[in-house]
Amino acid sequence: MRTDYVVIVALFLLGSAAAPPALAAGDETVTLTVSVVDGDGDPVPDAELTARWEGGEATERTRSNGQALIDVPAGSDVRIAVAHDDYVRNEPYRLTDAAGGDVTVEVAPKGSAVVQVTDGDRPLADARVTVSRDGDAVAEGTTGDNGAFTTGTIEQGSYELHVVKPGYYAIDRTLSVSGDVLRTASIERGTATVRVRVVDDHFDPPRRLGGTVRIGSLATLNTSEDGGAAVGVPVNSEFEVRVSKDGYRSTTERLAVGEADRSVTYDVRRTPALTATPANSRVVVDETVRVEVTDEYGEPVAGAAILLDGQKAATTDERGVARVGIDAAGEHELVARHDGVSADPAVVEGVRPGADTDADATATPTATPDPTPTAESTTGAAGPGFTGPLAVLAVAVALAGAAGLRGRR
Repeated sequence: MRTDYVVIVALFLLGSAAAPPALAAGDETVTLTVSVVDGDGDPVPDAELTARWEGGEATERTRSNGQALIDVPAGSDVRIAVAHDDYVRNEPYRLTDAAGGDVTVEVAPKGSAVVQVTDGDRPLADARVTVSRDGDAVAEGTTGDNGAFTTGTIEQGSYELHVVKPGYYAIDRTLSVSGDVLRTASIERGTATVRVRVVDDHFDPPRRLGGTVRIGSLATLNTSEDGGAAVGVPVNSEFEVRVSKDGYRSTTERLAVGEADRSVTYDVRRTPALTATPANSRVVVDETVRVEVTDEYGEPVAGAAILLDGQKAATTDERGVARVGIDAAGEHELVARHDGVSADPAVVEGVRPGADTDADATATPTATPDPTPTAESTTGAAGPGFTGPLAVLAVAVALAGAAGLRGRR
């Protein structure tokens, strides 16, 4: 007797472990009375209902009156799927904040459609087919090598059919499914014109550029300086576009083309660059040289580091200018760096004061004393001790005296 009791308890525990409960112990539950009906409101018996919610599910089958009772957690969001030999729902029935009570789930007779896509009489592979109702896709995919797409089991009724393939005009039409049906959709090739323009938007307004535009493997265009370029491309297509120009950063973008002509503008910028320009190529030792740093557009660069022989020596101000001291004779290398970009080295020569320099060497100006006046030479025709004007006066007096002596005689 004791042995039988132990066996019964063990079997009970094993069964409990093998079949986890749909509802956790202690959860508050509500009962849904689910009625499955067809389009005319008639009950659908023997339909398998699977209710799913976060953390659990339950399965019941409708009775002859088309109803089933399902216990679900109170306040849960529940999805109810229907499986039946003759009926189907395109989407599970959705119930939010379950509170119990009556729920009516409508189903429709089963159907399916095979959509055959052609270019005239030729089947088209890789055409995109979408079957939708009220804007929601019910079935979608691409045609196979035989040009066919199969929806699978869907509700019988009316749908919107959309078919498109790169290089072809899209079609939209009504698809009527009244069982297992075959429908043919024929599409035509088409092209659209794309006008391309390349500009440098650093300028205001953006400046048009001549550049090279590669549109996938379809075409390579060279835009003109005063305009753009145009090319015909397959409709409903997408391409990778690469824009390049000497001295500019290349850019890659996606281009989607529908069925209408369109214009596209691509913005490019010059390749980042720095230029360090010293005011003089020769500098007197212990003096400074003015260095100006500009970017790829010739505009001043503030905050650029100036390296002298590999060591940071100065930083440019808001005008892009810095002064760098030269403390030794010989050639020195100046390099500007900013935001990961380095300028080509510039070389300045340090010269010692008093060395043979040319006008290019810079030094701090020094005061020069005015020259001391000196007496003019007293030698020459003026005679000893006479300056030039006094000598002339003496000659004039002598001549006047001689004339007076002749008059007395």
